[in-house]
Amino acid sequence: TVHRGVPLDLVVVPIIEKGKVAGIGVHAGLWTSQALGWPVEEVPLLRRRLEQLDKDFGFDPKGHSGKALRHAVSSLPRDLLVNVSPESTRDLVMMAMSLADRPRPALLLVRSILKGQLFTFVWLPRDDLNTQRREAIGAMMEEVVGTSITSWSVETGEGSLALIRYTQYIDNDAPTPDSKALDERVSQMVRGWTPAVEEQLVERVGAARATRLTISYAGEFSDSYRTRTRPEEGAEDILRLSSLDNPDDRGVRLFRRDTDGPGQLRIKTYRRGGLIPLSDAVPVFENFGFRVLEEMPSAVGGGQLGYIHDFLLELRGEADTGPILARGEEIEAALSSVFSGEAEDDEFNQLVLYAGLDTQPVVWLRAWFRYLRQTGSSFGLVTVVDALRRAPKATLALVALFN
Repeated sequence: TVHRGVPLDLVVVPIIEKGKVAGIGVHAGLWTSQALGWPVEEVPLLRRRLEQLDKDFGFDPKGHSGKALRHAVSSLPRDLLVNVSPESTRDLVMMAMSLADRPRPALLLVRSILKGQLFTFVWLPRDDLNTQRREAIGAMMEEVVGTSITSWSVETGEGSLALIRYTQYIDNDAPTPDSKALDERVSQMVRGWTPAVEEQLVERVGAARATRLTISYAGEFSDSYRTRTRPEEGAEDILRLSSLDNPDDRGVRLFRRDTDGPGQLRIKTYRRGGLIPLSDAVPVFENFGFRVLEEMPSAVGGGQLGYIHDFLLELRGEADTGPILARGEEIEAALSSVFSGEAEDDEFNQLVLYAGLDTQPVVWLRAWFRYLRQTGSSFGLVTVVDALRRAPKATLALVALFN
């Protein structure tokens, strides 16, 4: 009978015949609460690891440091300590001992012995632990690893820190994410994100305006937004959002993150008046030649200060992200004009990306195509745009005739 809803534990035992492994025995079930709470010294595997740690650190088991070591080992989940390598056990114990002396937010990643599971340990001050923050850190790990959280647990204990543990499947050959960078992101989210954003704003707009913007905006972002957004990017978002004059204005920012794959770019849209419906945004991006992969909306101040949409986009196979990013301001202006209704929304907008045209030449080509249709040309819009996109030099020569 399963009495608690958690993933089953597997114990894999090699079957050795004549000195060679002839098979394995797999035992599935759940550790009992008694087994999980058994003294470390009475669990052979943990006892051996504790003795080895005493030797490695040079601790006297009866001294203060030795007792602190035993407390650290006892505070960690037993079901995971038997599923990680001695080196990972050492890392976990060192972190637990460090936090006992100096409580602070911290994150540590550990792989299972067979490398197929990633365990994320996050220590947070108990007063800073809530459902929103737990979900935000889980979303961060899902974004970084690319797989879903299969299970999580929270242990509060008697100290000032709470321990959150996440489990994810990961490819055996996949590298372990950068634990130090993730630890920094968690620390910024809990205690340092707002000051870091203000520091970035000071560098860009001066101390006086930075202070006003920080007071108005920085505290209005959700934990999930802070977790996935670095301070420099948060400062840029604040500047973009604050530059909108009325609820109907829409801002656009084109950029790329280090974690984005080949041919992938990101576009953020900004609006004060409310969410931008996906049914409005996706056709615009597709007419520019993007493929929309995902979208993440963020309400600032519960929507009172505006909305930010983070789109992950993919370019066509023949496109290069470098030249497009180099023309970022021109492309942002073209997208913004379409979103605001100042420019038409059709496939001719692909020429901004793939033929290197500004907005005005695209207007000329659009008018030229319509005049041709009136003269009886049978070529469709998509056919003409595709031909112009595939021959950018000829397109530029054609545009020169309009000048």
